[in-house]
This record gives sequence, structure tokens and C-alpha cells, in this order.
Amino acid sequence: MRTRRATNCAIGPDGRKHYHWAARTANATRASRRRIQATVHPESASPIHNFERHHWRNPHELLDYSYVSFGTVPECVPSRGMRTAGLPPTWQRDSNAAVIEPDVSPPLALLPAARTLPRQEQGHAVQWEPHSHPVSQLLSVQRGIMKLVVERSVWVVPPHFAVWVPAGIVHTSRVSADCEFQATFFSERESFLRPRDAYGVTVTPLLQELLARLQAADLTQVQRRNIERVLFDNLAPTSHDLRVRMPRDQRILPIADVLNADPGDRRSLDEWAASLEVSSKTLARIFQNETGVSFHGWRQLVRVQSALEQLSHGQSVALVARSLGYAQTSTFIDAFRRVLAMTPGQYRAHALIA
Repeated sequence: MRTRRATNCAIGPDGRKHYHWAARTANATRASRRRIQATVHPESASPIHNFERHHWRNPHELLDYSYVSFGTVPECVPSRGMRTAGLPPTWQRDSNAAVIEPDVSPPLALLPAARTLPRQEQGHAVQWEPHSHPVSQLLSVQRGIMKLVVERSVWVVPPHFAVWVPAGIVHTSRVSADCEFQATFFSERESFLRPRDAYGVTVTPLLQELLARLQAADLTQVQRRNIERVLFDNLAPTSHDLRVRMPRDQRILPIADVLNADPGDRRSLDEWAASLEVSSKTLARIFQNETGVSFHGWRQLVRVQSALEQLSHGQSVALVARSLGYAQTSTFIDAFRRVLAMTPGQYRAHALIA
């Protein structure tokens, strides 16, 4: 496995040079480690810029990270080769969203167990390149909409929801112009104890307050541990799964691409089978195996995701229902309620207030 060297350097607010360190695997040779250590700037020998090594285990492999403990952080790992077959075709074609390189993770030295960064608001639509982090993170949304791709799953994250992204998992995201969101990073211990897969979390008022409290710089160790203990108990998966699992099988990718581009497409599975020259039973079996739900259930989830985006932007319930191919608004309301346990009108009012 390859070893990445420290190559990035920036001038920090203190006027010193700050080096960013890329992740290195446990198989990196001692010689390569000595070469990397030799590149540390002499100024980093000061107590503020103490060079350390951090060992931790995530659910996938044992990694070894080196970093400068103050002001510099391990590089997030870009993943430009991320496979995108089956993802919404508009994901890479959004001309209104600025494409930017992802920010690096927070200093691991500042992660006793969890650390919440200040809320971010870009002011314009932005999408990040595919990347991963050496630590797990919780991405929570306070206003607007975040669209998140974690491996082969697409999430639409509305206000007061969050997604747990495990360490080392490739992901990419896009936020609306009015999106206000927050990232909380977790230490290796919590990363190891959590599930290997991404999952959704409902951000209750209690959880939101706990995340906000972790930003305080004046917390004692006892106070921080008490907050973290309650926080971890409230990171249970939500009962409302807002993810859409993308298929890999080439026989149903055309269906997935069309429905992601136009969730209002009303063709039945039999009609798709006729156009693709495949039996409807075969398509039904593939959808169930690839996505975990039936064709009808998968299309309904895609439509609900689209509805979340439209409702968050102020579209009326009736207009959203028509755009999604529902002949009756009441049918759309019932489908929406089955997924989120609230009506579209209730969600719209909630999202606009947020």
C-alpha cells in the first residue's frame, strides 16, 4: 500500500509555517517514516507545534497518522476515482454549484472524544469533491438542504437531521445556497464503537444543545466527559431512513438514471421491462437484491428526496405532487407520511421556519 508524504504547507494566523500530513498505512516502512519525520520544519519543535504520532483503529484497518498537533491537521484523502455509475446524472452537472476541494479534518489532538466545529453557511450552492476523513463525523443540517453521497447511497439531509459518516469512507456532498450545517468529528475510540456503515440521526433539541456545548473552549475535562456521555447515548439511528441505495447492476442502471433525473416518470415495471427487453420478474428481483426495497418502494424514496428539496425551497404541496407524477395530491401526502411520519405541509412549515 502506498505512503503519502507531507507536501502541503500554509502560513497560519500566527505567521508560522503549518504542514498538512496525509494518512499513512500501518504497512509504511520505518525508512519512509524517518524520511517524513525529517521533513518537519524546525519551528515545529516548539511546544505549540509539537510533532506527534496518533495510532487508532477504525472498523476497516489499523492506520498510523502523523500530524502537527496545533493549527495543522491530517489531510483528508481525495478520491477522484470514485465510481459514479448509477448516481443521479445531475450530481456532476450542476452548473449552479461551485465545486471546491474538501477542507481537512480538525486536529486530532483536539479530539478527546468529540469536537463540534462552528456552523457553516456558504451563501451559495457548493459541492465538495469525493474524499474521506481519518476520523468519523456527524454532518447535521440546521437550515436548507444537504445532498450527500456515501459510497453507493444518496442522502437528502433536511433540517434537524444528520448523517453519521464513518472514518475512511468516501463521500461527497452538495449544499443549497441557504444551507446552514455543522460537522462534529469523533475520536478513534468512538469511531471504532460505531457501525461501519453510514446512518441517519434525528437531531433532537437535546442533541443540538449537546453539539453546541462541545464548541465551548472553557469546558473542564469532567464537564466535557459528561456532555460526551449523554451525546453518544443520543446518536441512535433514526427510524426514518432518508437514504436511496443506488444499484450497480447494468440492467437497471438506465431506470435509476431516468428516475433520478425525472422522479415524476410514471412508467411501470412492466413498461420498463418491455423497453429493456428483460422480464419484469427479473427487474423486480434485481431491484430487491441491489437496493433492499422493491421497484415501487425505491421510486417512492427517490420522489420523497426530491420532495424534500422542493418543499425546502418553498414550493407548494400541490405543485410538488404534480412534478413527481402523482395524479392526486392526497396520494403524495400518504406516501410522504409513510416515510417521514409527517405530512408534506408539516415538513414545509418546519423547514421554512428553520
